[in-house]
Formats: sequence, structure tokens, C-alpha cells
Amino acid sequence: MLLGGMRTSFFSRVRFTGLIVIVSLLIAGCISSPRQEVRHHGQLPSPGAFVFSGIELGERPAELTVGLGKALEARGFQETDRPRYLVQVARSDRPGNVGLSVPEAVPAAAGAFPKSGNRASRRTERIRQLTLSINSASDGQELYRLQGSEVYRPGKADDGGVRLANAMMAHIAGQ
Repeated sequence: MLLGGMRTSFFSRVRFTGLIVIVSLLIAGCISSPRQEVRHHGQLPSPGAFVFSGIELGERPAELTVGLGKALEARGFQETDRPRYLVQVARSDRPGNVGLSVPEAVPAAAGAFPKSGNRASRRTERIRQLTLSINSASDGQELYRLQGSEVYRPGKADDGGVRLANAMMAHIAGQ
């Protein structure tokens, strides 16, 4: 009798634990954080004086620019009026289901690409991309490019790109 009671108790605990695991996985799937990706091209140049140029960041320019500027300053760069480097920051948002496939050789008779008549709904995933490029001030040649992108849903804890900028700052600090 005692053995039978322990067996039932053990199986009850296993079922209860299994139920908790399944519910936890379901909740984790519903409360997912934005998928982020950060990549770079080129080598981060040697520290020197820089100036931001051509910044068009939308609703949160100060938070993104100041954070990326501080990350560069932590690596030894200095913002000044007589720069060695021009630093550009650009932000773009687009629907997640928009893409363009262009063949390597476009026929000469091809006209403009038609505009899609489908409008994305508010619940559609969107892709935000931040790009930081460091160019030589003397000739404009790009020396380094850092690109970050994240998938998000508008209205769902959207921070305007601050988390993405933080991921990019961590990437700069880690180089």
C-alpha cells in the first residue's frame, strides 16, 4: 500500500512538472525578444578625431547617436571640429515581408519595378536596420561599416532601435 501511494505521487509530480515545462515554453514563445543581428565590414580604424555627418534617425536621434559616439570614444576616438573621420549613422524600417530579387543581368527592356498593391497590416513583422559607417574625411573612402538589424512588431515594446544600438555598441567595445 505504501509503495502504491509513492508510485502515484511520483507520477503526479512528473505530470505536474511536464505541464509546467510545456506552459513555460508556450509563454516564452509568446514573449519573445526581437531577433537581432550585428555584422561588420572592414577593420575598425585607428583612433582619431571624428564628426557625425548626415544623421537622419527619426524619433530618437539623441539616444542612438550619443550612445554610438560614446562607444567610439571608449575606443579612443574623439569628436571634434577638425575630423580625421566622418561618421554616418542611418536608420531604416521596412515591412518584414518586403524583398527584391534582381537577376544579375537586368534586360535593357526592363522597366521600373511595379509597386506592390498589398499594404502590410499593423501586426506584420518589421525589420529595423541601423548602419554606422566610418569614412576618411580627406577622400570619403569608407573604412569601416557596422550594420545591425532586428525584427520587431510595431506597438510591442518597440524602443525605436535603442536595444539594437546597444548591441552595436557592445560589438564596437568587443573589437
